[in-house]
Amino acid sequence: MIIRNFKIENFRGIYRADLNFTKHNLFVGPNSVGKSTILESLDLLLGPERLRSPDAINEHDFYRSKYLDAEKKPIEIKIECVFIALTKREKTTFFSHLEFWNKNENRLLSSSEVSPEETDEEAIEPALRIAFRGRYDPEEDEFIATTYFSHPPVESHEEPELVTSKHKREFGFLFLRSLRTGARALTLERGSLLDIVLQLKEVRPGTWERVLDVLRKIGPTLDQDADFRSILNSIENQVNHYIPIKRAGKASEFQVTKLTRESLRKTASLFVASRTNDTLVPFQNIGHGAANVFVLALLTFIADLKAENDHNVIFAMEEPEIALPPYTQRKIVEQLKKKSNQCLFTSHSPYVAESFIPNDLFVIQRDGTDTLRASPIPENSTIKQKTLHREFRIRFAEGLLSKGILAVEGPSDQSALVIASRKMSEADPSYSSPDVLGIAVIEVGGDGSLPKFGSFFKSLGIKSFAFYDNQKDANHKQEIQSAFDIAKDHQCAGIEELICGELPLGVINQFLTECQSWSDYPQHISIPQASSEEEKRKLVTEILKARKGAGYTARLLDLVPPENLPTQICEFLKEIETFVNNSESAAPDDSPLEL
Repeated sequence: MIIRNFKIENFRGIYRADLNFTKHNLFVGPNSVGKSTILESLDLLLGPERLRSPDAINEHDFYRSKYLDAEKKPIEIKIECVFIALTKREKTTFFSHLEFWNKNENRLLSSSEVSPEETDEEAIEPALRIAFRGRYDPEEDEFIATTYFSHPPVESHEEPELVTSKHKREFGFLFLRSLRTGARALTLERGSLLDIVLQLKEVRPGTWERVLDVLRKIGPTLDQDADFRSILNSIENQVNHYIPIKRAGKASEFQVTKLTRESLRKTASLFVASRTNDTLVPFQNIGHGAANVFVLALLTFIADLKAENDHNVIFAMEEPEIALPPYTQRKIVEQLKKKSNQCLFTSHSPYVAESFIPNDLFVIQRDGTDTLRASPIPENSTIKQKTLHREFRIRFAEGLLSKGILAVEGPSDQSALVIASRKMSEADPSYSSPDVLGIAVIEVGGDGSLPKFGSFFKSLGIKSFAFYDNQKDANHKQEIQSAFDIAKDHQCAGIEELICGELPLGVINQFLTECQSWSDYPQHISIPQASSEEEKRKLVTEILKARKGAGYTARLLDLVPPENLPTQICEFLKEIETFVNNSESAAPDDSPLEL
């Protein structure tokens, strides 16, 4: 089984979401947009151990921390998912709760739409729907969280059938949060990956009592130090003034642990040999990258064990790339996709992302109403598939991981805008550069590609801006303008002409003096001793064009004081800042999702 449809309402930063997954999906987007919240809500709905805790949800799990409305009535967290692609065993297990999903229309069929003839159609398949509700109970002054089957429907005075931990283990959902430490994965704590392996293998450590007995004998050896024992005796004597604690022998002693199975589960740690020697060290001390590989190896082991027993596996994972080289990132993703029924990832890595393009990568956006959307790359995209694959890391990855893009024609334009924005930030801390705004500056390889790139990113809900050379073709200029939220024609034949036309003469002279000593200076361009100001500006323009992409434009702008930066560039960057800051922020729509 796999998750096909997923809905969220009033959970953390998400007011509402209605998402359709494929099979293996990657969620990308800027920080704090809601990617991790999607996985957290899945864990709340599907995690076998999640609702066992008395504090499964709290005040801050509700949207805007608001769990009572104006009339003091509870506001509910609502989460729902629809499973499809059920196996024969799963159909039998959940037979009384099955509904039907229309694959062509991406929706559940109502009972009135379902007939024996229709259920045999290729587009119709059995589906299982479950839902989570979380709310505040004023009478008990506590938060209540339940998961139940959505079908069959019940009367208002009846309780739906609850989804138990045993049911949830059938779903096979495993959520691995960010792998920054891997601290818990290889412990024996309940719900850890190693504990899951032991459950699947039906192995329970039978040595707990023997270990506890050994530890009871080890503890008193701490008292063998006379000075240490004398301190404990003094403490006992002081306590005896208030509370009698006398007993035969010692009234106190130190033990290694609390001598319970649960304390052992929490303190037991896996030791492994390091690469450089045979000394065993705690698993957490072997380095983040190696620890992550251990954790991911456990995940694939779990998938293999579940497959042996015909059990479902759905992995949800945050940032599998942490502390791992690109080739390992790719291998891990491909292995998990191959060994699981479904994988759901978040990532900021282009090496992970390229494994999901074009159909399984979703750009996550959250609008002014905090409605979350997941936009796939459209099938009729303005960018050809081969271009997307070939140039993904160079031109697409950063844009897809950002809030917006600023498209320019080439590397000189790119460096000019980046350097200018950096200098503007240094001179005025209140100014928000593209980096601060989450805008990626990307070069598209010429003005002919601008409309295609603008339309591509705009179709995904990503803010798009362009800064480009003067266009003589009115139709092409209109195409560029239509493809972006803001597009600026700087009216010069090239960025070099724009820069050299606006910079102070002192900077021009300094650049001409310094560049002659650079190892890659274009030797075919000679610098005469005596030149007019106009000739010098033309000369610098010629040098910059001769060394496009070699960093000469950046070196020139590095010489410029912030107050003397090209006016057109500064004004355009400030226009972007204003546009982003003034983006519409509408009030949330209070009409509920149909959950």
